[in-house]
Amino acid sequence: MDENPTVVAVAEREERCNRKLRLRLFRSVTDLDEVRSVWQTWCQNPNADMDFYRLLMARDSKILSPYVIGLYRDDVPESMVIGRIIHERIEFKIGYSRLWANRARVLNILYGGVFGRLSSEGAEAVVAALLNALRSDEADLVSLNSIPVDSPLYRAAAGVPPLLCRDFLHAAQAHWKMGLTAASPLGEASHSKDLRESRRKMRKLFADYPNRVAIRCLGKVQDLPRILSDVEEVARKTYQRGRGCLRRTEKSSWPGR
Repeated sequence: MDENPTVVAVAEREERCNRKLRLRLFRSVTDLDEVRSVWQTWCQNPNADMDFYRLLMARDSKILSPYVIGLYRDDVPESMVIGRIIHERIEFKIGYSRLWANRARVLNILYGGVFGRLSSEGAEAVVAALLNALRSDEADLVSLNSIPVDSPLYRAAAGVPPLLCRDFLHAAQAHWKMGLTAASPLGEASHSKDLRESRRKMRKLFADYPNRVAIRCLGKVQDLPRILSDVEEVARKTYQRGRGCLRRTEKSSWPGR
């Protein structure tokens, strides 16, 4: 007779609870080699890819250090939370008017940087570690970047910190994804109204300016000067630049170029 799935799930949950949860912090780039295999196996978002993470650590002078949390039971990895401490400019604005600005060390948890099976117990341990970073003056504030509102980490972040440390002004944002299989409908009928409208505008652009429009893919390191130049060419014509709320691209943030 097959086992009842509900009974099996309860038994597995009780077994996990009987094993003590242990938290480890990885604070240097060399320490990350120890968790490379697990990191790359669990990662499903290119924003949190380990090689990309390490590239930014090496290239962006504003990133001060890694802040990676590993959760283990009996030395077996259960989940990971990927973060880093960044020296950022924090601004307080009303509309486009800047009332206050200062530099701060921000402990930023990456978008897509929560891996594995993070339980409610584990989420509370993670939030406790983040609060400890604030108490020990390692960071001035913590930023949890786009965590799902139905996740244990969201609930822990909303309920564990002291009242004055909680964020009461967060806003939910919809994130969409499309699964592509051999049977997936890839025609325009399966796309959203906004995507179909953008494709219509692109076809009109090609029709109105024949042989004058080109699409190029710039994705290599050697393309960076061209990318920065083109972005600046567009940005300088915007009304945001004219009002002083869109700063000029800082090439100095990419050392060696």
